[in-house]
Order: sequence, then structure tokens, then C-alpha cells
Amino acid sequence: MNSLEIEIDLENPYLVYRSILPELKSSPSRRSKVNISYTEDQIKLEIRSKDVSSLRAAMNSWMRWIKIAKETSNTVK
Repeated sequence: MNSLEIEIDLENPYLVYRSILPELKSSPSRRSKVNISYTEDQIKLEIRSKDVSSLRAAMNSWMRWIKIAKETSNTVK
């Protein structure tokens, strides 16, 4: 089993967390499992996968969704 944990410092992690949470329910692949949590100043992303290619694909997707949510929340302010 391959796994990856990423902690991302953010100005408003709860807003980003709420924005990306629906992606957990509509995950495009069953090859990876993802957990998302947040604290006062960061989002924690945990990805587990049986193979490295699906781990990388999941990481790229989630990082892109987090980036978009962060940029959108900065624009809305």
C-alpha cells in the first residue's frame, strides 16, 4: 500500500475544506482512498492507494481542487 500525507498552510482552511468536500463523494476512481481534515491554519490531505500511478493521479487532482478553491476564496473576499 502506498500512502501520502500533505499538510497545506492556508489563510482560511475551513472555507477551502468546505469547497472541496463534495469531491470525496464523487471520486472519479476507486483505486485511491482519500481523507481530508482541517485545523485552524491548514488542510491535511491523506491519500492511500495500491499503486503509485493512482496515488500520483489522486494527488494531482486534489492539489488542483485545493488550489482552485483557495484562488476562488481569495477572489471572493
